[in-house]
Amino acid sequence: MRVPARELTPPTRELVPRRQLLEEFRLSDSSERRKRQGNEDWPPHLCIGARIFYRRSAVDDYLRRQEAICQTRRTGGIDDEAMRAVLQRVRDLAEDAPELNRQQVTLLQSLFAKTGGGDKA
Repeated sequence: MRVPARELTPPTRELVPRRQLLEEFRLSDSSERRKRQGNEDWPPHLCIGARIFYRRSAVDDYLRRQEAICQTRRTGGIDDEAMRAVLQRVRDLAEDAPELNRQQVTLLQSLFAKTGGGDKA
């Protein structure tokens, strides 16, 4: 069965070229490079040839996390969507982390209990 052409989308449609991201965020070339190569919270990137791209969905997730941080600082609270974005990032990082020992688990449980941290790890 043939798929109509209007339903086909190129796989790169969701990709944001690095230069476009620099313009959108008003970042210098060196700032973006430091964030991309450092250990900061920054959207994952991919290389196609010599060019660097970001997935629009990853950039949007990053912006939601930044918004959550700002909301927490400004109001002392966080909205549900922002909290979901933060928790998803925590889950993503946890998948790559080594297993916690009993003392670490106890510490995290007490922190979640004190802050009303939503989902339990």
